[in-house]
Amino acid sequence: QGSRAPQDSTLQESSSQLSSIARERWAGLSSRLVAKSSLKSSGGLNSAGTSGIGLRIRDDRPYKVVGFLPGGPAEQCGLIHVGDTLAAIDDKRVDHLSIEKVRALILGEEGTPIVLSFVRSGGDKSLVPFKVTIHREAHLMAAVRLKVQGSKRL
Repeated sequence: QGSRAPQDSTLQESSSQLSSIARERWAGLSSRLVAKSSLKSSGGLNSAGTSGIGLRIRDDRPYKVVGFLPGGPAEQCGLIHVGDTLAAIDDKRVDHLSIEKVRALILGEEGTPIVLSFVRSGGDKSLVPFKVTIHREAHLMAAVRLKVQGSKRL
């Protein structure tokens, strides 16, 4: 058994290295899956082929902006900030609508405009309303490719 101890420790090290590589690959894969699922659920590309604007909002009211899909129309316009509250879509108030109805209003035919009304907190605790017109786009994030040679990433 004494002669198996070095092999066991080598196996444990190899197993640990493989686990580390597997965790890294899983993290990359799961982030791509989340991104793909976000496209479907938050104004990116849905399964029916309709388009959105790449805006990520909270699932509950008030519908605050929590992020953007990189390179999407909402991010590219540069006027919307994380923390802004979505107040209306095409002049229809959203404060009483479910998240599903809000998403349905955001999705539409590629290239069509959508007018979003937001409220932003001002520095003096005032609320500043503003509107943004964005054109819907079938926005797909490019998959990040990872090349692995041995245990090194390139």
